[in-house]
Amino acid sequence: VALSAAERAVRLRRTYPEAHNSRGNALLMLSRPNEVMEAFKAALTLTPRDPEVYVNLANTFEATGRFTEASTASSAPSSSTLACPPRMSIAATYCKSSAATVRRSRPTISP
Repeated sequence: VALSAAERAVRLRRTYPEAHNSRGNALLMLSRPNEVMEAFKAALTLTPRDPEVYVNLANTFEATGRFTEASTASSAPSSSTLACPPRMSIAATYCKSSAATVRRSRPTISP
């Protein structure tokens, strides 16, 4: 249901970054990593300074075992150039710390 709603939103308004971000989150829950990356990258094209999209992209890299890329995504753009809400700062910090180690308790998805 979430995926179909997000895909409909993307079809109706391709320039709406939140629709692409929502689509990426729905695809992540369905373990479809290639499409997830495509959705989050589309969102970043439309809103390149949105920390939520970077956190989602970092989580996707982490879930697929791409820890170096997860660390890079979680730190770009730097917090000094953004006014990140506290919840986003906490999420980015988590991504940075968890990307450094393999977390066996977290599910992974195949690339």
